[in-house]
Amino acid sequence: MTSNKQFNRPVSFFLSILMIITGVLLMGFMIVVEDEPGAIPLLLLIIGTAWLFYIKRKILPHKS
Repeated sequence: MTSNKQFNRPVSFFLSILMIITGVLLMGFMIVVEDEPGAIPLLLLIIGTAWLFYIKRKILPHKS
């Protein structure tokens, strides 16, 4: 039987990468259109990056 933790790791990794990519694209769009990055793209980048590091830190000890 598989546990939910094994299933959620790839999904969480994908969602964090998706947040980072969305933040970068939205920030580029906001800079081109409004000449300033805005708060939402910065929050997406910060939260997505923090989530990715959290997932990586949690997965690495289990690989050994």
